[in-house]
Amino acid sequence: MEGMDGFELCVALRQHPDTSELPIVLVSAREDSDARERSVAVGASAFLTKRDCAGGRLLATIEEVARSQPRVA
Repeated sequence: MEGMDGFELCVALRQHPDTSELPIVLVSAREDSDARERSVAVGASAFLTKRDCAGGRLLATIEEVARSQPRVA
């Protein structure tokens, strides 16, 4: 993304009242533990590496996050 990274976008979404409860799955090429820790710190619902997305794991993670989030009316 140009202008901001996914972590910064996550922070911005969490700070806005209309999107503060939105489920957010961060997907990154970074595979280090710092990226995983930062995703928790910025409020991501889940973090996957691009390698993690193989074999249906992305869809499974999205479904899991969707089930665990309260429904917004």
